Amino acid sequence: MDIGEIIPRKDGTYGLVISVGEPYYMSESDCEQAEDMGSFGQQRGWYTQYQTIQIEEPVAVREAKATRDAEVAAYHAALAPAADYRKRHGATLGGVITMSGAEGTESFSEPRMAPTGAGVEWEQIAQLTEGKIIGGRPMSIGTIYRAMLPDGRPIFRQDDDDSYGDSLRTTYYLPADVWEVAIRAEIAANHVTPEAAREWLTKYRGCVGTEMYEVAAEMPQLTE
Repeated sequence: MDIGEIIPRKDGTYGLVISVGEPYYMSESDCEQAEDMGSFGQQRGWYTQYQTIQIEEPVAVREAKATRDAEVAAYHAALAPAADYRKRHGATLGGVITMSGAEGTESFSEPRMAPTGAGVEWEQIAQLTEGKIIGGRPMSIGTIYRAMLPDGRPIFRQDDDDSYGDSLRTTYYLPADVWEVAIRAEIAANHVTPEAAREWLTKYRGCVGTEMYEVAAEMPQLTE
């Protein structure tokens, strides 16, 4: 800690260091004594007392925040054309999701769209990363892809990879008619009966696949 250094403060503001004291060591007994006096959270180690005065947010921080705000806005804007689409979580609609490599990367096959029976090509149009970088990976990676149906309408896929690969989820954004046909095809392909769908929902509602089982439970004619 040096005089003249700018540091973030606990209240979210920034402070300019105007004085720095001599380093001191907190022993285990010092920490216990501090707790007895009502000062909790002290840990054993070296500390330095310093004094700051509040200052305006540094230009570099403001610029970094503005850049980040623009990145977030662009990411969400990429899905704007899908505002009226229906979401389909976690299913590849005929494709497969596989994990590959020690790094935990994932590869997606090209889902086969039920209306055409043809594969679609996904183009990455936006990506947003968040969190501390560990092992070359940020804590959270969101990626948006776009593909075109033969009739010219776009469809979208959003891949969310959170907590360094521990949580993976795919969300498809589809026009209502495409969503319905895809759901029907998936129910038929998996031979989901209304009874099995209702039983699944009592245990797992809210998990990936909920949409398919909700439709199967309410529309038994889809499995005939």
